Amino acid sequence: TTRQSNVFTSGNNYWVVHTFANRCFNIDTFRVADGGPMLTIGNNTISFCNTDSALVTATATPTGGNYLWNTGEATSNIYIKNTGVYSIKYTATNGCYLSKSVQAVVKPLPYANLGRDTSLCTYENIILNAFYPNANYLWNTGETTSNITVRDSALYTVATTLNGCSVRDTILVGRKITPVVDAGADATILAGGTVKLKALQDIKNANYLWYPSAYIDKPTIYNPFATPPTTSFIYLKVTSVDNCVAVDTLLITVKDFLLDIPNAFSPNGDGINDTWVINLLSSYIYSKIQVYNRYGQLVYNNTGYEKAWDGNSNGKPLPVGTYYYIIEPGFGRQVRTGWVAILK
Repeated sequence: TTRQSNVFTSGNNYWVVHTFANRCFNIDTFRVADGGPMLTIGNNTISFCNTDSALVTATATPTGGNYLWNTGEATSNIYIKNTGVYSIKYTATNGCYLSKSVQAVVKPLPYANLGRDTSLCTYENIILNAFYPNANYLWNTGETTSNITVRDSALYTVATTLNGCSVRDTILVGRKITPVVDAGADATILAGGTVKLKALQDIKNANYLWYPSAYIDKPTIYNPFATPPTTSFIYLKVTSVDNCVAVDTLLITVKDFLLDIPNAFSPNGDGINDTWVINLLSSYIYSKIQVYNRYGQLVYNNTGYEKAWDGNSNGKPLPVGTYYYIIEPGFGRQVRTGWVAILK
């Protein structure tokens, strides 16, 4: 008996034909299957910003096998935080395995540092600088430059972006305490005379400085005396407790020595000529004024003339009559004498 076997194939399918005697034969079939698994992990390269991480997920068929990353993790997915090559080996239940890898690139972050919070005087400004090479900028003010100049009290924020990665920084710009400055009203004095200055006081103020200092007896107090030789501007600089500065001025007009001394006044309470007003005599702060009655008795005696005489002596009204005065202006000025009448 002659025996013969032949094998026929089509793809992964196989047929075996076994022929024996007189056209008799047997046929058997079998299929050769690929036992290797399939494995995917997405893109071959991934990139992310330095503060971020990337989730990489491996998907395998058939399922049920084991995963092992070169990081030592044995899960189907991992979070990647650093630049490098990450590979995974998947072993199917039939013992076949397959490996894949991904290249991770961490993009550097730009740098943003606006400095510490600060405060400004009302006349000050500050440049906020967020420069980083090749970066883009967006401030909460809407500006897109690397630096901005600000003077207002506010919270300022910048977003600095490079290659799609952004960082933010914030600075609070506050307002320093501003001094309160008021040098007072303009004044007029007689030549050689003196005027008492008086700045407005406030708890916000720390220091006072009057100048030209040559005209001021104590330039660093709030109420000094000024003796300018000619008509002059006097300046006052006030520094606040936060070291901010403000300035005010006043004009002191200096007139030639000429005392205009009235020879009558009427202290009757009608609001008209109730006092003996001697214009600008108060500018001679060391002047002496004496008034006598017709009997030679002293009824008024004063140094300086800040407040005009109201016709009283020792707190009591003097009678109508004629009185005699001696005025010594001082500073080498001529003594003036004469009479003044008290009327009702």
